[in-house]
Amino acid sequence: MGLINKALGVYKRYGLLGFMLKLNEKIQSPMRSYGKRVREFMPTEEELHAQREFCFLVEPRISIIVPAYETKTEFLEELIVSLEEQSYENWELCIADASSSDIVEKVVRERITKYEREKPNYCIRYLRLSKNAGISENTNEGLKLATGSYIGFMDHDDVLEKNALYEVVHCINQFPQADVIYSDEDKVSYDLKHHTQPHFKPDFNLELLRDNNYICHFLVVSRTLLEKVGGFRREFDGSQDYDFVLRCVEQAKQVKHIPKILYHWRMHSASTAGDSDSKTYTFDAGQKALEEHFKRLGIEAEVQKRIEVGCFHIKYKAGQPYRQEDFILLLPEGVVPCGDDWKEELYSYCSQKRVGIVAGKTIDTHGKIRQNGYVFDMEGNLRPAFCGLNAKYKGYCRRAVLAQEMGAVSFEFALIKKEAYDKVGGFDTSLPHPYMELDFCLRLQKAGYAVIQAPSVTAIVKKEPDFVKLSEKVVTNEKKEPVFLTENQAREQIHSFLINEGYTYDEAYNPNFSEQGKTFELK
Repeated sequence: MGLINKALGVYKRYGLLGFMLKLNEKIQSPMRSYGKRVREFMPTEEELHAQREFCFLVEPRISIIVPAYETKTEFLEELIVSLEEQSYENWELCIADASSSDIVEKVVRERITKYEREKPNYCIRYLRLSKNAGISENTNEGLKLATGSYIGFMDHDDVLEKNALYEVVHCINQFPQADVIYSDEDKVSYDLKHHTQPHFKPDFNLELLRDNNYICHFLVVSRTLLEKVGGFRREFDGSQDYDFVLRCVEQAKQVKHIPKILYHWRMHSASTAGDSDSKTYTFDAGQKALEEHFKRLGIEAEVQKRIEVGCFHIKYKAGQPYRQEDFILLLPEGVVPCGDDWKEELYSYCSQKRVGIVAGKTIDTHGKIRQNGYVFDMEGNLRPAFCGLNAKYKGYCRRAVLAQEMGAVSFEFALIKKEAYDKVGGFDTSLPHPYMELDFCLRLQKAGYAVIQAPSVTAIVKKEPDFVKLSEKVVTNEKKEPVFLTENQAREQIHSFLINEGYTYDEAYNPNFSEQGKTFELK
């Protein structure tokens, strides 16, 4: 019955065509094999044993905050077991219980008694609330119980992978300035036997976060940052986590991502993991959270809801008329923009002070995506993101339709801020396409500019662009003859740059994805 209701909800939101497209894309998803391969993405027993024996220089206590409400006994017990099985043991569980029944308290009291007898190093702090004041207030009561220097958050029906806290503490030791840490996650069946829908996330990606709260679980913040931003706000109930994350990243010294599945989000009838349409009121709160985010930053922006549940589209306001001389538009012959507002959309993104270049998605004459930005590997190889995908599909975790920062974007259809172009010295035209794009985008990022892919802006490519004509500056040799590097030479140059700048992978991608063939597929 739940599956039927979910299908009806999708049909109602997207219509018949949208429903069929969504169904076809789901059937064709390369992530369907994840359930059979899940152990490949989890730690082995040997690794867990080594982790339990390892001593960190800094071993902080991690407080896990769980607001509970009429939690099923088996759910709560499984959550607690997932903490007991952690390969890092300096944790405490802080439960704020708003239940009217004794179901949660009974489980907790039995566990506390057991710990006193068998596991004195384990700690559960429990508070029975006098009333259910809502998710934000209940979570804040849980925060009052915490004594740890880092705070993690869990829903009362989910579980952690065994290496979750170890990986967090490893990150803290590696990056002492990190005060916001998040991981990859997946979804798990009611009985915890079947894993599905892995969310392999990029490293911190502000533009993507503004379109969708991709950070979600597992989230850990430092106590210092928590005290600075405050707890959860009840006026954002439904998207209180979105509001909290936005406030945290605004003031964080460093946001770090752990590219490992550390959190399992349980699917059942009352969970948004099972049906994102089950709590549609949350998206009004999400819109409000974003509007407040921009007000705090002094950025004029309009937050629009997208048809995709939980996703938004941002229209930035420049505050003054756009001057063409402040931008460089790349629109080669044979590339035809779609719609009437494409130029306005490009200017909107590029008007942000932090942005150096914004590019649109290009589509071939057969209705397939040519590129939606580029992904690269450490050898300097590039692949166009979502190349060959039906242009009407949303892509992995909707990343074919959401604005985001990318390691590189295409010059097929782009707008560059002139100030940024001049600052990095323009294009290196000795490099062939698309290495010229990657080189330019890497230098922009080194100079502190964001590289944005805006899939809402599209163009159809009817003729192969001539990339050599894109720049007036042409690299020449002593004889004033144009110099063109081979692809191998270009890759070597890019590889050297990546190594020298300390890259270990494409931060807008994820090391769990394949480095060959189609993008956003499992290794």
